Amino acid sequence: EEVTLHVTVYPKENAETVVLLHGGPGVPDPMMAIALGMTQKYQVINFEQRGTGESKNPSGDYSIEGYIADLQAIAKHFGLTRFHIFGHSWGGLYARIYADSHPERVQSLFLCSQLWHATPQ
Repeated sequence: EEVTLHVTVYPKENAETVVLLHGGPGVPDPMMAIALGMTQKYQVINFEQRGTGESKNPSGDYSIEGYIADLQAIAKHFGLTRFHIFGHSWGGLYARIYADSHPERVQSLFLCSQLWHATPQ
């Protein structure tokens, strides 16, 4: 069986795309505040990493090559030739590795180590 990724897309026609890579591994995070903050200007794509949340990984492959292949599959599926990457924590690590191996696809790279989550009052 193949890896299946649970993907959320915030579409914006004729806009550049930002792919969000959450931390973890194994900890689902929709990065909602980040995603919603970007939707006025960008199309935003977020997905749960393999074996996390609703994403399935029956093979048990958690290699860095597997994570890179997932990001490549997202780019291919959505026809992204160049895109921005926002990587948080573990997502930032493999975002950096992806950028090193596929610089022609990465329009910009933003890495962060901590996210602030607002709670409703």
